[in-house]
Amino acid sequence: MAGYLLPGSFSNWGCAMLLCLASSWVGVVLGQTPAQADILWPANGVLLAFVLLQPRSSWFSYLAGSIAANMLVHLFYPFFFWQTLLFSLANTVEVLLAALWLAPEPRERLKQRLDLTDLPTLGRFFM
Repeated sequence: MAGYLLPGSFSNWGCAMLLCLASSWVGVVLGQTPAQADILWPANGVLLAFVLLQPRSSWFSYLAGSIAANMLVHLFYPFFFWQTLLFSLANTVEVLLAALWLAPEPRERLKQRLDLTDLPTLGRFFM
């Protein structure tokens, strides 16, 4: 169980969380419209890139860290706590679904890496 809670490399995880924090901040700033909606959320792309490069056993630590980063950024702005939690959970579920769709099966992960120059893989990316 401890393998699911701890990232494989703490420095890699820390770098991912700092980038998620910075890109979440950018997403909130870009969303400062009259509707107060986050129009573009670059943190999900950053997190997805890191998650796809990790074994599935360490995905939990990356996803949990991204929830904390998203919540921290949203709390600096006039969002209610429940809204912040809902946004963070929705973003995390979005990344998890994309990672499950794009990541090869664990046995095949050792044989191949995600290659967007491969047409079938690129097709799955755009679906």
